[in-house]
Amino acid sequence: MGYIDQQEVYRTTESGKQIFQHYFPGYPFGSKKTHVSIRADDKTPSALISLYNGLWRITDFGNQQEVNSMPAVQFVMWREGLEFVDALRFIQEVILGRKINGTPFKKPRYQAEYDWREMTPNDQKGKYNFKYKESPTEKDLKSVGRYVTAPLLKRFNCRAVTQYELCSFSKKHKRDVVHIFKSTDDFPIFVFDYGDFKKLYKPFELDKKYRFSYIGTKPKDFIYGHEQLKAVTNEFVNAETGDHSPPKNKPDARVKELYRCSGESDALNLASLGFHVYWLNSETATMNHAQWKKLDALCLNHYQIMDMDETGQQSALSFALKHIKLHTIALPQWLNQKKDWRGNPCKDLKDFVNISGSEKEQTLKNFQVLKRKSMPIKFWSTTTAKNGNVSYHLNLEYYYHFLKAHGFYVMDSIYHKKAGYCYARVKGKVIDLVHPDDIKRLAKRFTKEWIRSKNLKDEIQVLNKINSSNQIGEANLQELVKVEPVFTHSTKTEEFIHFNNGSLRITKESIEKVAHSELKANILGQLIINNRNITHVQDRNISLIKTPMFEVKTSEGYQELLDRLNKVKTTEEREKINVELATFAELDRYSLKINDEDFIFIQFLKDLSRIHWRQELENSQELTEEEKKEQELVMINLLFVLGLNLAEYKDPNRPWLTFLQDMKISQVGKSSGRSGKSVLSSAIGFVRPTFYVAGRHKDITNKTDFIYDGFTKLHNNIEIDDLYEYADFNFFYTQITGKREINSKHISKQILDYPDSGKMLISSNFELQNTDSSTLARILNAGVSDYYHEKTKYNDYKETRSLASKFGKNIYDDFTEEEWNKFYNLAANCIQLSQRFNKIQPPMANLEKRQLRREMTRGVGKEEEFYIWANTYFVPAPENNQEEISPEHETFGYFNRFIVKEKAFEHFKETLPKSTAGKYKATQFKKSLKAFCEYYAYELNPIEKCGSNQANIDSRRIVKTIDGRTSEVFYISTGKEMDTPNFQEASKTENELPF
Repeated sequence: MGYIDQQEVYRTTESGKQIFQHYFPGYPFGSKKTHVSIRADDKTPSALISLYNGLWRITDFGNQQEVNSMPAVQFVMWREGLEFVDALRFIQEVILGRKINGTPFKKPRYQAEYDWREMTPNDQKGKYNFKYKESPTEKDLKSVGRYVTAPLLKRFNCRAVTQYELCSFSKKHKRDVVHIFKSTDDFPIFVFDYGDFKKLYKPFELDKKYRFSYIGTKPKDFIYGHEQLKAVTNEFVNAETGDHSPPKNKPDARVKELYRCSGESDALNLASLGFHVYWLNSETATMNHAQWKKLDALCLNHYQIMDMDETGQQSALSFALKHIKLHTIALPQWLNQKKDWRGNPCKDLKDFVNISGSEKEQTLKNFQVLKRKSMPIKFWSTTTAKNGNVSYHLNLEYYYHFLKAHGFYVMDSIYHKKAGYCYARVKGKVIDLVHPDDIKRLAKRFTKEWIRSKNLKDEIQVLNKINSSNQIGEANLQELVKVEPVFTHSTKTEEFIHFNNGSLRITKESIEKVAHSELKANILGQLIINNRNITHVQDRNISLIKTPMFEVKTSEGYQELLDRLNKVKTTEEREKINVELATFAELDRYSLKINDEDFIFIQFLKDLSRIHWRQELENSQELTEEEKKEQELVMINLLFVLGLNLAEYKDPNRPWLTFLQDMKISQVGKSSGRSGKSVLSSAIGFVRPTFYVAGRHKDITNKTDFIYDGFTKLHNNIEIDDLYEYADFNFFYTQITGKREINSKHISKQILDYPDSGKMLISSNFELQNTDSSTLARILNAGVSDYYHEKTKYNDYKETRSLASKFGKNIYDDFTEEEWNKFYNLAANCIQLSQRFNKIQPPMANLEKRQLRREMTRGVGKEEEFYIWANTYFVPAPENNQEEISPEHETFGYFNRFIVKEKAFEHFKETLPKSTAGKYKATQFKKSLKAFCEYYAYELNPIEKCGSNQANIDSRRIVKTIDGRTSEVFYISTGKEMDTPNFQEASKTENELPF
């Protein structure tokens, strides 16, 4: 199959413009308004062609999942149903060559022709029968390699197949039949026949796992090409004289050069250039020392070719580390920019041979250049003087290769401000970032340890050379190979938690353990910033617990609404269902099932959720069903909060800050504490790199220049612990939905985009100062009970209850390995919960009441002057009092009666210090009245009391004429049955006095 260069196709078609012109003649390229149709069901043209990143592309706004910024070649593949190379050929022959008016374009069919027949007595189940061609066709040979010949295939026991039969069960016919597979010009088939076993080879098989298959029993340590090597003419024997002059150190050598290849196709292509080759069972296979010694003895110089993909690189370097004199040949970087026939980046020797050079002589010359650049792991050499003294020398280029084989690279880094770069130690998928100041010490120590491990005869001499050499220094190490790792794994649908022995892959459908090698991106192992280590891998092994630690399910009615939402077709329908979802009773939405009641962290979460514990434990009262549901919802919310903050992906549709506080209603400004909030929030830092900020100091939101000093996009979370009562909350929430500016004393200033700006959790013993709609929309609430508490002379608790007093151990510090394993499985379950549901809030009644108490302090102070005054000022009217308006000259005002606002306002101000009373505004008085009414579920100024004036109705304002003058009044409706709060009783239920 001839190679067609995609880049050349784009060059000759004006970056793909001519290709699109073929399909859409007369299209006004450059227009942003003209659309075309590319689907039969496209009633209105919805596809737009535009120039982006140097190529003309097409986007179908009615089918963006398939056609989104698609370049011309990929469009031809999509439109014509072609493989990559055939799309290029179609462009050359049909679009550019206008072959469409001549011979029809033949679309290749990349599969064998299939037939079947019934079994006969001579057929044996599981057996193969082959029919071979007398000689391979030219197309057969080209499918293997550019310069491959029939004699070469024969030499390596490879034959072209006409057809083969397999006797096996047929799902279609539901019985054993003989399946017949016939090769075609488009789909050649080969067999490598090794006697006891065979290997089937289909070069154009689209599914990679079926490209090669073994027939018979494959020997474990078979070396392909070994027999051919033993049969070659000895290159150290003079053909004319018969003199045999092998190398002194290799008397059994037969060839000057021997090459280890990664597989059959690479080996045959290199052999087609005249080289001696061998290969093993797989790219990652190894050989024992005896095998290596026997094979290496047959050659003067030993080489291997390293593929360009990650597996090929790791396998080749790992092999080289075991055989330090083996020279490794690296393929050129330009090869990776080319595409193979499937459209994948070229990566192996077969690709190089098929692309490099216009003819065989040039290809051979280009390969010889690569060979001259090859390097062994052994980076030292010796010379012997005439007097017999041996000198040791270090080869820096070889040493760089040695370090690369052990995962040492250099990379750009904004986290190392002075240097602008750092070093990377790659161990599989895990990468440690090393400061330039540490690399010399690390490299020398590592090198010396490696030398000692090899049991070399001249170990002391080599170590002395390393000790005395100035070559291994930071300045020279900057020449290491550069690497550009990517540490982002998670997406909207997929999350990962990494461990020493693998990763947990989390989707809303499943949780599974996967090997690091299956991951697309790298894993950050270590980065030291401000003496703190940032890591994405937990220094523990993980064992997946198949049964989830808990299960959260939706109620039947709530799930029905969610199902309807997923099926809506119009915006109107969606809005209607969203209203129904918002008004669905919060306590009836979810149910919780705990599958491991004994796990200490589960018990801890249950305790944090026990907002009615005093009723149970101290009053010995059984909880109502509603109270049980409230506690269950508190726990579901805590599990959801953990999951949302543990998920790496930052969803722009869920730009929330988590605000964690106590659910106990207490006096404004009074800090309870010791309730377990910090223990809960610490869980995040044991799973994700978390940036900690102590929030209690008064300047937390005033002196903010370096508040995020040390935070990086490699962090996942920001935790503001124990936020100061009067901190300016606006400082935080303005960063929630957008970019975050990072000023640091030790690294360069950064402006982090939303996806990299970190999730934020703020814990506080106090309520929010600001509760406007904009703030509330940015918050995911979380609350904990006071089940854990400290008994002091200032409260009425009967005992002190802590984790240590209840369990006899601490969470995290005293975890066993089994408990850590359960903890990380629980973390994965929490992440999955956050993937399944959009937003789960706790029962809001207590949190809202705390906030209403805070609202009533505005303009006065945290002594709760308004709350105290209102609880004594407003009283029920006497049964015999039928007056419409509450008495103006009394020190009280009646519920369910009109009260003159000015009189009540002045009465309240009389309770305040003069300095405060002079500043207190009527507008704040009305806000506090409203908060007081909401606190007790009263209604301020019911609509039916506002009269007929529409402006008054809209603003809930009441105006009355009293004694001939117009006055603004207000009305507090308690409902049909009067349930007046007695101030002393209300205080007792809250276990404290508010003054």
